Amino acid sequence: MTAALPDWLATPATPATSSPRRPHRFLRRTINQLERLLATLSEPPTRFTEVDPRVKLVTALAVLVVLALMQDPLLLTVAGLLACTGTVAAGAGRALVGIAGPIVAMTAIVLLPATTSIVRPGTIVLPLGDWAGQPVGLTSVGITGAWLVLTRLIASLAVVVLLTRTTSWLRLTAALRAIGAPAAFVLIATMAHRYLWVLGRGVVDLLLARRARSIGGATGREDRAFVGGSVGALYVRSNELADQVHQAMVARGFTGRLADPTPRRIRWVDLAIGGAIIVAALGLLWGDIGVR
Repeated sequence: MTAALPDWLATPATPATSSPRRPHRFLRRTINQLERLLATLSEPPTRFTEVDPRVKLVTALAVLVVLALMQDPLLLTVAGLLACTGTVAAGAGRALVGIAGPIVAMTAIVLLPATTSIVRPGTIVLPLGDWAGQPVGLTSVGITGAWLVLTRLIASLAVVVLLTRTTSWLRLTAALRAIGAPAAFVLIATMAHRYLWVLGRGVVDLLLARRARSIGGATGREDRAFVGGSVGALYVRSNELADQVHQAMVARGFTGRLADPTPRRIRWVDLAIGGAIIVAALGLLWGDIGVR
């Protein structure tokens, strides 16, 4: 005797349909940006790593001072081109574009009103109309001032990127201590660099877990709400991690001073490279003073 199947089992099941939902676009963009940041923090330095970090640090500081003192637009432009060329030659051109692009764009927007005759009266080179019966436009004085600021900013960023992308963070902080930087400042900078990587990695893992557990996808609004809600959890986690790291460092004999890598003797080649760059920078400054 064969038993009949129940109606609910004999009836073919109707597949459930759900409303179409967008994929995790916001989440995916956030993860990609964080991955690029972590790659920048963890990638090994590029070329020119054999130059002594102490020489590179002193040279970079001298060049930054020269850039701050220069006032001639043409010579400052030459200095900026040389700094950018050196950064690209070191293989850090992409890092320079990624860092300098947003900063230069925001600075240009802020400086835009200062290029008009309303703020900086002068000879109008690009008329923009009338305002209260007076001609309004971009003045030569305003454009020159904005160009000086932007060129100095780009050149300074190029020098900093060139220094940081050709020197490991451990040796850079050791060079800072070698030239007399406060130990507390160096320690805070070192721990901040490390925590930035650890917390960034934690955020990426959290977002990837969210994306893996959402089979049906999510809207941008839901993803933004999740990221916003994760900030509080990340803050609590960072406090707990700080306590754990401090206890682990104390247990391993940490006395408040980082151990420096074994310094090597400064070679004549290092001094020659640093001296040549400083002499070139001072030559541009001398020409700038002569033009004034």
